Amino acid sequence: MSSEANYEYLWEEYRKNMQKQRAIENNSVEIVPKVGFGVRVPCEMEVDGIDHELDLCLNICHSPEVDPPTQVPDPKDPSQLRVRLPLSCGQVRRFKDSKGVACAVFDIVFHPEVITRSEQDLEVRENIASFALQNIQRHHKLTPTGKFSYPRERYVGENGVRTPETQRIRAKKSFAKPKI
Repeated sequence: MSSEANYEYLWEEYRKNMQKQRAIENNSVEIVPKVGFGVRVPCEMEVDGIDHELDLCLNICHSPEVDPPTQVPDPKDPSQLRVRLPLSCGQVRRFKDSKGVACAVFDIVFHPEVITRSEQDLEVRENIASFALQNIQRHHKLTPTGKFSYPRERYVGENGVRTPETQRIRAKKSFAKPKI
């Protein structure tokens, strides 16, 4: 393959990647979550076939751009209602906390109504933490080895960072950018 053909191939790959990125941006919106509360739970996480003990830190955040919870009929039994609890889960970040304990940290974003309810009721807070953990378990091989704890710090970040990272969520029809 000549170097000119190689450059053409690279430019074509670059063009395809840019089209994909534009499609993602046109169908999504960037949100800046606000801090809600923090949750820690000791876990074993499998990385490259090896189990590692670590603390899982869930930064439960909120943004009005995330849909509020709703009740929908259960498809198996329409007389029963199920709660639909939309969320957005950020990328995992790994670091050691101030005590040297290995941590995996996720920012989980819910609608502000969810945070308000969890502040009023400890059982709701436990359910929200459990729901967030289940969502993470769908994508990562981890097993809790202890109970939830709610640290004083409302947000866990590396090097003292106390603000959530921005996230990209699917745009609602009212947020969708017009196609040009």
